[in-house]
Amino acid sequence: MKIHLGFEQTPMGERPFFLDLDPKQFRHLWLLGKTGTGKSSLLRHIIAACIAAGWGVWVFDPHGDLISDASNYVPLSRLKDVYLFDPQNPKIPGIGILEHPDKSRALRISMTLQEAHAGDGWGKQSASVLRNVTRAALELFRHPTIVHIYKLLS
Repeated sequence: MKIHLGFEQTPMGERPFFLDLDPKQFRHLWLLGKTGTGKSSLLRHIIAACIAAGWGVWVFDPHGDLISDASNYVPLSRLKDVYLFDPQNPKIPGIGILEHPDKSRALRISMTLQEAHAGDGWGKQSASVLRNVTRAALELFRHPTIVHIYKLLS
């Protein structure tokens, strides 16, 4: 699938610029950059194109701005496919992976899930940081959640 992102200047003049996404290769995306460099705009384009192509899209948006914008691109025919999980909403019940009465067991469960999800994109340093932040969340909060871990990391 080719996503038209804009135009590029070449010696031959202006020509369209596309991002080519192969569904067999494009499974995860982590986009990093300074504030104001167009990360959210690029993600909006990718999300809209993937939804239009019938692909499944999972967006983790800790601030909520991107998902509010991206939801405007969901066609009526796909509304039944949308699940909005807002971990900061107190009305949403928690999954409770960190609420085991045995804190060391809660830590093992959490790390096992994280490592299974991360696959090859996980290193010793990443595991160490997440393990220590999870330990801190388990000690600091009465009912710790992934949101608490995120806030400790940011």
